[in-house]
Amino acid sequence: NRGIALIAGTGSLAWGRNEAGETARCGGWGYLLGDEGSGFAIAISGLRAAMRAADGRGPQTDLLPHFLHHLGVPSSDALITKVYSPHMTRESLAAHSKVVFDLASTDEVAGSIVKAGVEDLAEMVAAIARQLNLSAGGYTLAMSGGVLLHQLNFADRVLRAVLDRLHRQHLKRPGSFAIVEEPVQGAVALARAAT
Repeated sequence: NRGIALIAGTGSLAWGRNEAGETARCGGWGYLLGDEGSGFAIAISGLRAAMRAADGRGPQTDLLPHFLHHLGVPSSDALITKVYSPHMTRESLAAHSKVVFDLASTDEVAGSIVKAGVEDLAEMVAAIARQLNLSAGGYTLAMSGGVLLHQLNFADRVLRAVLDRLHRQHLKRPGSFAIVEEPVQGAVALARAAT
């Protein structure tokens, strides 16, 4: 059975399998080399934009005051200490992507960060579809990970961007689509379907 799994949580990864049993992956290179569209990438992009705005190097944005409030610190200097604390893990930083998502509809900078994340994830799925030549017949698209599960508007935008890309590339649209609570459940579902 053919299918593509897209996972976006702290990190991001797309993996697929075609009817011939060939597999392909896209992303999953970790926070230094990739993880585009992940909670970590979105949070870091938001924090960087906030700091550029504080310096006067970037467009004004509501991200800085919201990050200060969300992280419980009084100033951008205190934000540095908080973010670089040994207690601040990648997972806890990724959770702060909520600040960017919450402002995406009212703040142009936050909106552009979310839009870039949508495009990155959609391109991962399209890349898998191209690699596996999923141009005929239906396949399953399973989406999972904390970002896609908890930011449903984002998940909807990713799905629409995926469908738009596949249409433009003349690749078959998914025959079925599911949001799966646990990434492992999606992998197990694809493995069962393949046997």
